[in-house]
Amino acid sequence: MTWYKPTLILTRLLITKSGGAVYDEKYHYGLNVIRGSNSSGKTTISRAIVYALGGDIKQWTPELLSCDFVIAEVSINREFVTLRRAVDDEKRSPMEIYWGSYIEASNASPASWERYPYANYENKKGFSKVLFEALELPEVKGYQESNVTMHQVLRLMYGDQSSPATKILGTEDFDSTITRESIGDLLCGIYSDALFNARTRLKIVDAQVSSVVSNLKNLYRILGKENTDIKSLNIEAEIDLTRNQIEDAKNENDKIKATGYIQESNEQTKKIRDALQKSKIALYTMQERNLHLTFDISDSEIFINELQNKVKGLNDSIAVATVINTFSYKNCPACYTDLSNLKRIQDECSLCGTQLEKETSAINFHKIRNEIEMQIKESRKLLEHKKEEARELKGAIRVLTNETKSLDYQYREIATDIASDKQKKLQENYKKIGYLERSIEDLEKTRGIIEQIKEVADLRDRLNHEKSELHDFIDQNELKQDARRREIALKISEAVVGLLRQDLSRQDQFSAAETVQFDFGANSVSVDGETTFSESSTVFLKNAFLLGLLAVSARDERLRFPRFLLLDGIENGGMERERSHNLQRVILALSDSLEVDHQIIITTAEVSPDIEKSAAPVGDFYTSANRSLKFARV
Repeated sequence: MTWYKPTLILTRLLITKSGGAVYDEKYHYGLNVIRGSNSSGKTTISRAIVYALGGDIKQWTPELLSCDFVIAEVSINREFVTLRRAVDDEKRSPMEIYWGSYIEASNASPASWERYPYANYENKKGFSKVLFEALELPEVKGYQESNVTMHQVLRLMYGDQSSPATKILGTEDFDSTITRESIGDLLCGIYSDALFNARTRLKIVDAQVSSVVSNLKNLYRILGKENTDIKSLNIEAEIDLTRNQIEDAKNENDKIKATGYIQESNEQTKKIRDALQKSKIALYTMQERNLHLTFDISDSEIFINELQNKVKGLNDSIAVATVINTFSYKNCPACYTDLSNLKRIQDECSLCGTQLEKETSAINFHKIRNEIEMQIKESRKLLEHKKEEARELKGAIRVLTNETKSLDYQYREIATDIASDKQKKLQENYKKIGYLERSIEDLEKTRGIIEQIKEVADLRDRLNHEKSELHDFIDQNELKQDARRREIALKISEAVVGLLRQDLSRQDQFSAAETVQFDFGANSVSVDGETTFSESSTVFLKNAFLLGLLAVSARDERLRFPRFLLLDGIENGGMERERSHNLQRVILALSDSLEVDHQIIITTAEVSPDIEKSAAPVGDFYTSANRSLKFARV
């Protein structure tokens, strides 16, 4: 018999108490049937299987909760692995893994077992990630970017009794359409790593483009030449030209001085010239301060925006903390030490024992948020002060500019009247040199800004190019994904219709079924658009859907369904014995027809004689006097 990846087969299950096994049965490929009368412990075994494989148990039976460990020997892609979890009704219990058979694990040292937390923690993998890697399943994101776990995929591999029969996936308290769709897409082989990564990257690139464009606008505003093609600004040529003009003015002054002694201007001329020089220095200083303020205001606005994003993140953290605070730790998340024997008094942290005030975590979150909000408030005040200073400075610059022009005009008038041609030329050249030197300083700053603009614009262009390529890639792969989804949906529909038509004539819609529609996001299934059936028919339909999904996975290796299915209580909903027996025969025939490694485990109180004669039964037929868990053994 051939096999596809991923394949998960349960080969042995043990439940222990006080060092001894209260349940120890071997399982096999194909159909496995757990039989027993009502309330004899069949569901206890089903839940133990799910728990050992990494699932969460919502309703623990008292018998199972009194035990110590659940141990499952499984074949993952034809390699033996032994899984062990301590029985604990607290959520997020860790798992121990031994990479080998149960016999090998029993003879191995404790150090040979690897202990993994429930979820990824810092640099430590969670057991779901480890099992996904062993099964060669990709990591998939569900609601709020959280990874889909073993518990989540088991929702589609385990038909439990506690979930409504109208739901194709096991129900959850905090469920979401995104998570259900992610589970369905993953197990049906529709999910694409490349497509998910492209969508994730597109979100990052979109945010980067927005940030870069905002930065670019700020730089253009500082440059004072918005909507200008910077390629047309030849700053280097302007600097060279200005330096040449300075050199020419200096050479001309040297020639004038070389012709003889120049008489100084009278006192009035000196007075106006000194005032003009001071006015120009003051004006230049104000202009420099105005430029610095422009930069500071831009930086402050960016800083305030970052603080506001931190507040939003903290608000999300507070919401998450509200849920997390309901957890109590049975094991240290860093080293996995058992913490159950540590006694904590009221108002002590259940993990480290630190004395806490009431609602400490929430208070800490709110305290940090309040501090940031105070920072935002103070930053806004400073920003307003800077803006006010900038407004006042611009007014002062206008006034001083007018004063400087007036002094310059007076100086020119006096210089024209009293100075010789040589003196006037010297003064004009000195003034010109000063102006040109300041122009070079301004040009150097402009050159720096232009270089920044070029770099940022180049980054924007590269990001936009990447964004365009991502859009093209996503569009193309979404088309492929949609085609794949339709193809799989058709195959599942055909497989389920085939099973429905083998039902006894109890539901007319099943006998005449043409198509089956299903929606993982809506967690629903219908037959030719119909969703309302008798209770027993609804149970039959759910079992048929899950069996149809398994059958397609055994015929199409592209599906990532692990070729494992557990159906608890197949005759629920008041299904009559004859109909239950027929369903069991249908399941046996289906299993026998599949030519790849697979496993179907069912529980029933109405075992068919055909099943009883086959190799499918596992263990005894359980009764109230011979329950599934044998506590008398320990």
